[in-house]
Amino acid sequence: MCIQDNHKIYSFLGIKIKFKKGRKIKGYVLHRKREIHYNIKKFAALFCPCKKYDYIIPIGMNCNFSEAFLKYFRFSDSTFWNWVYAYNCAETQIQVMDNPSIIFSEGAYYKDLMWNCKKTNLRFHGRTKHKDLLKKDGSLNEDKLQEDLKELNSRIEYLHSKTQNYINSDKKKLFVYTLVAKNKSELPNCIESATTWHKYLSKKSKNFDFLIVCARQYYNTIKNSIQTEQNNIYIRKVKSNYEKEQVLHLDIIGWADIFKEFRPKKIIKTKNKKLKYDEL
Repeated sequence: MCIQDNHKIYSFLGIKIKFKKGRKIKGYVLHRKREIHYNIKKFAALFCPCKKYDYIIPIGMNCNFSEAFLKYFRFSDSTFWNWVYAYNCAETQIQVMDNPSIIFSEGAYYKDLMWNCKKTNLRFHGRTKHKDLLKKDGSLNEDKLQEDLKELNSRIEYLHSKTQNYINSDKKKLFVYTLVAKNKSELPNCIESATTWHKYLSKKSKNFDFLIVCARQYYNTIKNSIQTEQNNIYIRKVKSNYEKEQVLHLDIIGWADIFKEFRPKKIIKTKNKKLKYDEL
């Protein structure tokens, strides 16, 4: 073993394996086994029957679905809610869909690497890396912040129009709602948000399915609360434990099972193969 650039390098039979300091070999082995299992599932999914959609449109509550989708399919067809934090606020989201001008209508502020809307409490990712928004002394550069906010406003306008076009389209669509409850007491409000979205889309769109992705510990409760397949609603689960800050997109095996069943009709070639805020 040798130490180099804050890494430990192990050599075995001519094979070198690099670890960050503090990383356990057992954790690395488990990670590699999970990745292999994940890739096997991806390959096997190519030969399985599935539901295919012209448009796959996430509508909340956060970026979990977009992160998992990008990792699995290696492309992203961004719509309005892909990279927005909209925790348990379906009514506010629907107001935005009907009237996007309310976004930032009462001002915006930059906090925790995101733009926060004072009017709606929605949170948006800017385009500029956080380090590029800083002055040499580490404080935020106001001019660069305003440039980033201007770009964000332009992108919001474009993505809202694009999403409305998808909603109005006759093509087959899948709307995906990542139902995130931080504890069991929040479940009723979260379930109500999901059903509010479904009712809204049933009036605004046609030829669509509605997929709810939830933490597995709440799956049975949600399944018993929402009428499913006959109303084009599907409920699927992934591992999650919000009390320990483990979010839905980390269960790559669970997401692989979902994407085996629900897939885009066409994989769009794109250079965007990393999370948008990996380097923020």
